Amino acid sequence: MYIIYNNKKIKCISTQLDTFLRYKRCKIDYGVIIPNTNRFSTILSSQNIDIIILNNKQEIVAFKYNMFPNTIFEDKDGDIVVVLPPGTFNDLKIGNKLTIEDN
Repeated sequence: MYIIYNNKKIKCISTQLDTFLRYKRCKIDYGVIIPNTNRFSTILSSQNIDIIILNNKQEIVAFKYNMFPNTIFEDKDGDIVVVLPPGTFNDLKIGNKLTIEDN
């Protein structure tokens, strides 16, 4: 599974668990897709991350770069949360499309 934005392709996984970063000490180097949610919390996390919230059309409705631990980020128009290592995409724009490719 991959996330593609502006011809940059990032390996990712999909999970229903939004607690995958809790107590995790190693830095993630892949993307994580969490469907059917519009919020993400880094409470009890030990690392900074980038967050993208998408609607059902995979359009960006909100994003936050370098989100610190013990923070909550949400958007009422979102349907999918994408968690990425910091600095993965530096040119995100609201309304642009992010492609999720399933292999």
